[in-house]
Amino acid sequence: MGVRPAIAVSILGGLVRRLGGQAGSTGLETLSSETEMPFLSIVKAAENQGEPPASLLEAMDKFVADSLKDRSVIQTGGLAPSAAGFKIRMTSGKLVVTDGPFTEAKEVVGGYAVLAAATRQEALDAARRFMELHVRHWPTWVGECEVREVVFLAP
Repeated sequence: MGVRPAIAVSILGGLVRRLGGQAGSTGLETLSSETEMPFLSIVKAAENQGEPPASLLEAMDKFVADSLKDRSVIQTGGLAPSAAGFKIRMTSGKLVVTDGPFTEAKEVVGGYAVLAAATRQEALDAARRFMELHVRHWPTWVGECEVREVVFLAP
């Protein structure tokens, strides 16, 4: 286990983890504060790539089930197309709401996972295994997986 560097955040306070098994659990309380850190994995891709192959969906189902079982993934999910979403942007002190689809965006967020990893390298390895499923089962897909450590969780 390495020492974590100090990280500046826009929200005051230290890293907060939910503990206990109360109703409405997010799964984050399963993290060992001494050995595991949550990382947010965000999958981004162009929306116009068509439906994923059945073999990819089957491989992802197995990967997700195995990852949830071994607790290397705490939570995961896919998102609706951007046409079903909206953005709220603040500019010059005013809020502007824009409904999707977001035609100006080359890529949109399509899914996410909260990973439990003892190190940055473990998180990278988990994200790489996920992305390798795409290489193997949908080699024409173009996208990326961004992974960032979660440094603040509300209690």
